[in-house]
Amino acid sequence: MHNMKAPVFLIIFLCCIGAYSFIRLQIPSPENFLVGAWNERTWNYERRPSLNKEDSKVTLPTHVQLNKGLLLHEHEKWEFLEDGTLQIVDEMENVHPYKWYLKGKGDVLLIKDQENQVLEHYKITHLDKDSMVRNFELDIQVKGLARLTFKRF
Repeated sequence: MHNMKAPVFLIIFLCCIGAYSFIRLQIPSPENFLVGAWNERTWNYERRPSLNKEDSKVTLPTHVQLNKGLLLHEHEKWEFLEDGTLQIVDEMENVHPYKWYLKGKGDVLLIKDQENQVLEHYKITHLDKDSMVRNFELDIQVKGLARLTFKRF
């Protein structure tokens, strides 16, 4: 009787692994959702809670210098290529090449320079085939969270 349980258990175990693998292959990865051209729509800076509700949200200026020289502008075009290249096209149509990488459960986006140094990291809070929302903590002097909203071209 004991010898009969082992083959049944093995068959059930292999069926579960097969079913999991099949389902996993059917679900698109976060990288697949991210690849393509995105248009930066809004960039909001949220301060810490304040007594005046109208002061709790402000929009950042058009040009903001972040970390090691990466400039973010409102209404930029971000194109994520399958090879890990990120091309950011600014308002003057200048193309800035970077590298991108997802880590964690696909919810942390790293932007790297050409020397593979991390410039920025974002928390992806929403990603589907048409829209994306990313957040990042600004430095201690600014004290807040910036939220960037993108729409697919």
